[in-house]
Amino acid sequence: MAKGQRSFADKARKHAERREGTQHVRVIKSVRDPDTGAVRFSDRVVAVPSDANMDEHLNKVLEEKD
Repeated sequence: MAKGQRSFADKARKHAERREGTQHVRVIKSVRDPDTGAVRFSDRVVAVPSDANMDEHLNKVLEEKD
């Protein structure tokens, strides 16, 4: 029996429903390597709830990681 196919509209609708309450932000942080003095970059994607203040939420997440 063939597998049921989903249309692009079905996939787009499901994706929109899944991310309705959040916004994703890419945070890029630069750190100087103590050995070589070169600048290294690290990035991370953070999901911010729609009811939260973006700056406060990002500061809280970054403090927890360090």
